[in-house]
Amino acid sequence: MDMEDNEIVPYTTEEQADLKEPLCVSCKLEQPLDGNPNLLCSNCRQNFINYPIPRWIWAFGAGVLIVMSIAAFRMPAYLSAAIHLAKAEKAMDQKLFWTAQKELRQMEYLVPDNLIMNSKLFISACYNHDLLVLEQAYSKIVDKKFEDDELYNEVEKAFAFVNNSFPADTIIPKKVELYRFNKDSLSKLSVDLFQAGGQDMISGQTVIANALYDLADYDASDKILERVLTMDSNNYTALSLLSAVKRNKGQYDKAISFCDKMLDLNREDVMALNQKARVELKRHKDNEALKYAQQAMAIDPNHLFSMEAKAMTDYFFGRKSESIKLLAKIKQGESFQGDSSISRRLEPILNGSVKYR
Repeated sequence: MDMEDNEIVPYTTEEQADLKEPLCVSCKLEQPLDGNPNLLCSNCRQNFINYPIPRWIWAFGAGVLIVMSIAAFRMPAYLSAAIHLAKAEKAMDQKLFWTAQKELRQMEYLVPDNLIMNSKLFISACYNHDLLVLEQAYSKIVDKKFEDDELYNEVEKAFAFVNNSFPADTIIPKKVELYRFNKDSLSKLSVDLFQAGGQDMISGQTVIANALYDLADYDASDKILERVLTMDSNNYTALSLLSAVKRNKGQYDKAISFCDKMLDLNREDVMALNQKARVELKRHKDNEALKYAQQAMAIDPNHLFSMEAKAMTDYFFGRKSESIKLLAKIKQGESFQGDSSISRRLEPILNGSVKYR
């Protein structure tokens, strides 16, 4: 069929190539506007400008903007949490559990329910014997599903480390309390408990040994604790109590060796540093004692054991007013914990009613 005479036919591509001037890439009829990189004529350009943008593009753009805004707001928090977690993990690898705990607590307000953070906080608190933080972290990981088997095993190991120090059955502590002032009955209870065995056998033995220590029967306490360590070489309560037993028996090097075993478990163990300071004071090595007290204070100046070590070294260096001030702070801290055992043993030394050495 012939085309009508007045019909305008666009140039073909080959024909356009022969022309000196290019044509509009849309209509292929008019010459494009000067300076237009897309080679559009005036009419086609205006048509594209007036073409309405589809709603889905507007919605998509708005969604992208919202996501970018949220990301920009939260990114610093997530980055900060990641930095604290990395520092905590490095500290835990080095067995610096007090440093790890401080880093993890910086994450709590950023990711309060994060399983990894709470698990590592629980582990650190176990080795720091911080029962308050331990309980708080445990409440957030109990009954949770762990996908990381290694992390779960570390949690179980830390839980066992703490759990071995406290008898699950209250019968044993009640019996110990009943025989508290009878050395023979306590020793017989220890033998009976060894023979009976059970899950509370080790923790029960440490309770008995502590009661014998309070009665100044250091040989009987020593015998029980040495036996405990043959069954559980990392039993913290036995290590701590045995260092005190050896100190009071004048076996100072052995006392220090048990403190070092405590520090092998946690290099920032202020109780172990406290024990070391008290051993060195006992054998008149005051400068060594001061070194350990200062290390404990550098880790945590508000820890009761840190303050006790510093108060004792201050006292023997003649700084009695400073030691009395620390005793007052210790009593204030004990009032929140409901345990005045530290001030009860420290105050008689500071007021001169008990001769420490």
